Amino acid sequence: MDSLDESWVEKKLLAATNTQESVQSLSMWALHHKTQHEKIVAIWFKVLKMGTLVLPEIFRDMHHCRSIELGNLL
Repeated sequence: MDSLDESWVEKKLLAATNTQESVQSLSMWALHHKTQHEKIVAIWFKVLKMGTLVLPEIFRDMHHCRSIELGNLL
């Protein structure tokens, strides 16, 4: 996907859960699209502000998953 569709990304983020599979899937997707990190972060922040996302819990879980390195997103 060359250009990320904002509504598609929002749906992907809203569908995330706090399971290991969901965290790994979302993380791998983000790493795959790391060249578009600014757009992903902007959409993610927008979705977070909506207050319906479980991402704070996902981030707590992600902290324990050593196979994911968020630093590679930048």
